[in-house]
Amino acid sequence: MKRKKTGLLTACLLIGLSACASPKYNAGSYVYIDITNPSEKSRADVPITLRMDSIVPLLRHYTNQRIGIFDGSRILPTQFDDMNRDGKADEIAFLIDLKGHETKRLMARIVPPSEKIKNYEKEVYADLRHRKKLEDGREETRPDTAISSDKDDMYNKVWLHGILFESGPIAYRAYFNDKQTIDIYGKYENRLELPITQWHTTAKQLAEGYGDDVLLVGNSVGVGTFKGWDGTKALHTTKYGRRTQRLVATGDLRNTVEIELKDWEMQEHRFDARIRFTQYARHRDVKVEVFLSPTSDGLTFCSGVQTFPEEYRVTPAEDNLVGCWGKGFPQKDTVKYSHKETVGLGLAVPSSYSKGRCDDPLNRLILMSPKENKIEYWFTACSIKEKKGYTSATEWFSYLNEWKEEVLHPVRISYRIK
Repeated sequence: MKRKKTGLLTACLLIGLSACASPKYNAGSYVYIDITNPSEKSRADVPITLRMDSIVPLLRHYTNQRIGIFDGSRILPTQFDDMNRDGKADEIAFLIDLKGHETKRLMARIVPPSEKIKNYEKEVYADLRHRKKLEDGREETRPDTAISSDKDDMYNKVWLHGILFESGPIAYRAYFNDKQTIDIYGKYENRLELPITQWHTTAKQLAEGYGDDVLLVGNSVGVGTFKGWDGTKALHTTKYGRRTQRLVATGDLRNTVEIELKDWEMQEHRFDARIRFTQYARHRDVKVEVFLSPTSDGLTFCSGVQTFPEEYRVTPAEDNLVGCWGKGFPQKDTVKYSHKETVGLGLAVPSSYSKGRCDDPLNRLILMSPKENKIEYWFTACSIKEKKGYTSATEWFSYLNEWKEEVLHPVRISYRIK
């Protein structure tokens, strides 16, 4: 009986594989994509990025038609992004679930004009705007995709002091000044709020259950800010030729924004740096990619999490993870903002970039050096006010350990036509 069942199962599998290997679509109009989870644990909403130049050369019939990503017969929600701003999409982004050690086979296929593609819910938001005061006292804002300056004069000339990016669980902003600090906006509900509250939540909106600013960053790194290092402390970016904040890609599923520095001067080096932040729908974490010119060789950089005045607890010292849980006032004005906020912060760095742990008076840091003119790391944050979030340091640190393993051991992706 066991042999008969096994034989029947094998036959069914062979039939299934044969069907998969011989689809109803014309050869040259599709590519298989195998995505493998290296972990024994299941992963939900795994961010996947595919390069168009890994797919298009395998499509013999491709002449700039639409491409869809399919899981069986189901088309996946996708976002096509032009990352190098040449007018052509060069990346495809989407999210999938994977069981432990699962390899999931997807199909990238040319989609004919007659085949409808559904519009999907927008799950991320990003904003960058000029700010101008009018003679009558009102303010006028104008959206843009990139804003630049050759001096530290943009903090009050940019709406909300810097670029914003938001997913359902949390929102961040990067200040447009020499600190370049990453600040956080915490929520009760998992939803997009910045189009409504614009970060500065009114008393009426607070009463209606909207979130607000939950972190006073001061001169710290906040969470995940990329800084220079002088051997004793993290450095603000004070000498540079030109600084730009830029929206690179915004859509339904991910935000990609950048801070670019031309002629950054630090410790007798002059170099360029492009700091890219990528945030996916349903995710509280952000991937950071730093692209440096070769003249930065020999320098040490850092990032990390800030310290807190109250209930401050930290993760064990590791070379690739720092985390904390703490409480403090979210604003300097403690009369108007009389309540204190509790948040969790975390940062993970691949060992290939890490130069070890170090603290300065304001921060818990990981020191980093570039490899092939690049540095990568991830940061994450939470607010205790989340209705379905983390309520203690113990819960937060447990999440950080699992999260670190996931981001530092990404899925494997391969392409094939048979």
